[in-house]
Amino acid sequence: MDNLNVDFKYGYKIFTLNSGNCYLIKDQFILFVESERRLENPEPIKYKFNYILPVEYSEEAARDFIVGELDKYTDKPKAIIQLIAQILLQSMGYDPFKLAYLLYGPSNYGKSTLLQMIKTLIGKKMICGVGLNRMSNDGNDRFALVPLEGKLLNLKEEMPKFRMNDSNTFKEVIGSYDISVEPKHIDPYMAISTAAHAFAANSIPDFDSSVRDDDAFWKKWILIPFTKTCFAMNETYASTTLLTDENMSALLNEALDMIGNYIRTGELPHRSHKGDEWKKVREEWLQAGNPLYKFITKNFEKGEEIALIKDELLRVVNKWCDEENILDPNAKPTT
Repeated sequence: MDNLNVDFKYGYKIFTLNSGNCYLIKDQFILFVESERRLENPEPIKYKFNYILPVEYSEEAARDFIVGELDKYTDKPKAIIQLIAQILLQSMGYDPFKLAYLLYGPSNYGKSTLLQMIKTLIGKKMICGVGLNRMSNDGNDRFALVPLEGKLLNLKEEMPKFRMNDSNTFKEVIGSYDISVEPKHIDPYMAISTAAHAFAANSIPDFDSSVRDDDAFWKKWILIPFTKTCFAMNETYASTTLLTDENMSALLNEALDMIGNYIRTGELPHRSHKGDEWKKVREEWLQAGNPLYKFITKNFEKGEEIALIKDELLRVVNKWCDEENILDPNAKPTT
């Protein structure tokens, strides 16, 4: 370890050895040498880190339970692991992945519990909450991006329903670690933020025509539906069963495996940057965000002209929404 060097990449201390990267977990750090990882015991005076994960780490933590738990929430459990892996990779100095995550679904389907797991793993002090609406419609809000500085994760829970009419700020923020911030009563300056971005919503935002046709915007999204299991209210389940040291280590080990595979292959399980894959993301967004759009695409076929009785159509649409049980009740049409 005598030839361990410090690289001040992006303003953060990233320790490198033989082209490896490492990440501190309390009194240990994980070192990647090429795509393989190993635990090291740093000397407190010699080795200094900016970020410390609050995890009592075990390489041997049993994973079956927590992996099975993720399968209850969504059909895209690997996307959740990918979010954690991206947080760590970006904090280690890898180029920004230009990916954001939208967790959507009705209440009681596990979004809040899953986010509680991630907050426990990463540490609440390293998380901020700048909403997508602050990056999409509030371009004149000079103070919106200030909380991003120095954070590992930007996580906005319970994102409000709004209409996106601009995507430029969003694309700039997730495309670079250099962001322009302006705290109140202080001149603007360039700050560093390696934060990954995740947003949770019962009702997905609408968008106008400028966003609809912006393929660069849609290529940056990973949508994670939480529509698989409706959970009974249990206020102690997370703290007593899910947020254990073993489960947090198991989640971290899953993410570390994905990091090793990315270093080796350059691939992640979920991306939509090739060809017309972005159109599938936009279609899923539309299906999830507009119940009438989903009803029509699921139940109608293109054909000749037809006349519908409005009141009867409204009744059928609302009945269908109730039977599907995958939509926010507040999103159902009322007229």
